[in-house]
Amino acid sequence: MKVLIIGPLKEPITGVTVSNDLLIKELTERNIYVDFINTTLPFFQENVGRFSLNKLFLNISLYFKAYKIFNKDVIYITSGQSFFGVIKYLPYIFIGCLLKKDIVFHLHGNLLLETYSKLYGLKKRLFAYSIRSCTKGIVLSESLKKNLIPFIDETKIFIVSNFVESKFILSEEEVFEKGTEELRILYLSNLMTEKGVFVFFKALSYLKRDKVNYRCKIAGNIDDKISKDILSIIKSDPHIEYLGVVMDNQKRDLLKWGNLFVFPSIQIEGLPISILEAMGSGNHIISTRQDALLDIFQNNEINFVESGSAIDIYKVILINNFDHTQLKINHKIITDNFNEQDFVNNVLKVFKSK
Repeated sequence: MKVLIIGPLKEPITGVTVSNDLLIKELTERNIYVDFINTTLPFFQENVGRFSLNKLFLNISLYFKAYKIFNKDVIYITSGQSFFGVIKYLPYIFIGCLLKKDIVFHLHGNLLLETYSKLYGLKKRLFAYSIRSCTKGIVLSESLKKNLIPFIDETKIFIVSNFVESKFILSEEEVFEKGTEELRILYLSNLMTEKGVFVFFKALSYLKRDKVNYRCKIAGNIDDKISKDILSIIKSDPHIEYLGVVMDNQKRDLLKWGNLFVFPSIQIEGLPISILEAMGSGNHIISTRQDALLDIFQNNEINFVESGSAIDIYKVILINNFDHTQLKINHKIITDNFNEQDFVNNVLKVFKSK
């Protein structure tokens, strides 16, 4: 089997780059020939999925690498969910179809169907053609199948959950040693309006107003367009520390330090790897309701709040008794169900399926 991965890799780090990088590493170690076309933008922008000339020129330059499709058996695509996020993969899909390749469309989100419903005319037909031309689809949980059912036969849509890299899963001893007497809040995601960062800051302002004792550490990319506002808010609150982009041991230390992870995203998400990482490192979780999370987790495992509601986040922090027992339960859920090897094995099963 020869595999070509087309999608974002390496930095800036996202859930998709982490999973694609893992697949390349694991397939290589298993002596499966793997090649790639890296579609990562060399710059970070808040307006994900928006058209720009920079993106257009970058993608045109990448099309010269489409020759890699010719000698591959499986073309594995991890596209975006906007119109341009999907259409930019159309040339690869078209060539793959002509050559009768097995094309696997892996959807790392839950916005595709909504995007499709808002399109009209030629844009709608091109969008549908791009996905319908794929032979198989992968989604993150049962509820997310609806995104691909209009385009791909349901028998060819597979569920493959996300995973946590082993280096970010703490040992049982490390989780047991975590203290819960001090409120140590983590925000570990790109600092974007759509990710709910300003909602998060508002919730923290309520804690500060009520003189609640807490410490907060924040890490992730900041878009230049909102960096002035973000950094001003951080500077105004002595409880908050911004660490920039963290990786490897620095990220592990941060996850180990925290005991409460807040994911306040106001956009529709898939199955955020950052939440799985936080659970695997023994953190309580506060998150907005997301279909994949509701498929997999119980209310006692994740504290769900309404999208855009800073007061909800604030109330959950004040009312809930974040006991040590739940930290250990969350840790076990991840170690038993969301590991790297299971992810790679399940993707390989899709590649080999008829």
